[in-house]
Amino acid sequence: MKRGKKSQGNILVIVLIILLVLAVIVVVWKVVRNTVTESSEQVSTLPFTIELKASSIPYLVNDCVYINIKRDPGEGKIEKIRFIFETSSGEQEDYIEENEANFPKELESREFVFCINEITRIDIDDIIKVSFVPIFENEVYGIVEEETILDICQDVVNCIDNDDLCCPTSCDYNNDNDCPQLTCTDVDGDGYCSESSSSGCDNSVCPIDYDDCNDGNDLINPGASEVCWGELDEDCDGLVDAEDIDDCGGCSGTVSYAITGTETCINQYSSTYSCDRASNSVTSDYWFGLSTGTPKWVYGDLGSKKCISGVKVYISNLDVPQTMDIQVSDDAVSWTTVANGWTVTTGETWVEKTFTETQGRYVRFYMTSCARAYCNFRDFEIKSRSYLG
Repeated sequence: MKRGKKSQGNILVIVLIILLVLAVIVVVWKVVRNTVTESSEQVSTLPFTIELKASSIPYLVNDCVYINIKRDPGEGKIEKIRFIFETSSGEQEDYIEENEANFPKELESREFVFCINEITRIDIDDIIKVSFVPIFENEVYGIVEEETILDICQDVVNCIDNDDLCCPTSCDYNNDNDCPQLTCTDVDGDGYCSESSSSGCDNSVCPIDYDDCNDGNDLINPGASEVCWGELDEDCDGLVDAEDIDDCGGCSGTVSYAITGTETCINQYSSTYSCDRASNSVTSDYWFGLSTGTPKWVYGDLGSKKCISGVKVYISNLDVPQTMDIQVSDDAVSWTTVANGWTVTTGETWVEKTFTETQGRYVRFYMTSCARAYCNFRDFEIKSRSYLG
């Protein structure tokens, strides 16, 4: 009986030891599980290590800002890139790039170009700084201590010739010969570029070193003549129409047709067909010359210097075709031809001829050919406006 009780006691001790070991195992497991869970949570909240850097100094040319960005190694996904542009006066404008196809991959550089279509609220030519910062997935992850801020290189040509003159740091950021090589552009093909070589580009495509103020219109350039109406600056001197005293002499007012005050002619057939009948607002009477053939001429006096841009004539049906040069003068002695070899082929109606506005007091019709030897004017009027010079 004593042996049986002893065996039972041993079994009880073993059971207690097993239970104690199991309890220790449970406690240890709980501690380990909590540690693993905390570590997992810490790992899940660690930020990604994406970093973007400039691979060269940004530069400004032809109304566009060029920025090259390189992505360093690191995990994570970029959702957007925010660019901030700043002018010399402190004005700023943001641009958010959302197209993933434009984002650089690891160890890759991408060029971003921003022109006047993207930068609309500030003067792009006055931008002196640009900064950029990546925006990450959920706008939570990522190590970004501060945004990257860079000076804009505005002296690109000197940068090409001598890096030290371009920006506070070298334009050739990584010494990989990536500075821009610029060529002046002549979009409208009129021989004048949109920039002069003094602005920094190679002007070999344009023969003359002047800015074309409208490179989309080949009639507007520094070599064109100012047309003194139409509200355009044809010769690119910054002055429009009457403002351009040198070219337009201060022309102003509304253009209209009027007869001349006094008419003079080479000859007249008789007093019934006298010179003064050539311009008197009456088409039922008229001037005839002698039957001596051409050349013949008639001129009218406007009374003072005017800005002249056209004529209209009314000729007898019997005397067309009639060919003539239209000439302008300040003194009725020296004449300048403004329309050469104009032929009127229709009679008994008004026929108009316009030309580039010019200044003068007298307008002469110098006839070189007429259907009959007399030549004829039933009436003529001059298109002009006031001259303020």
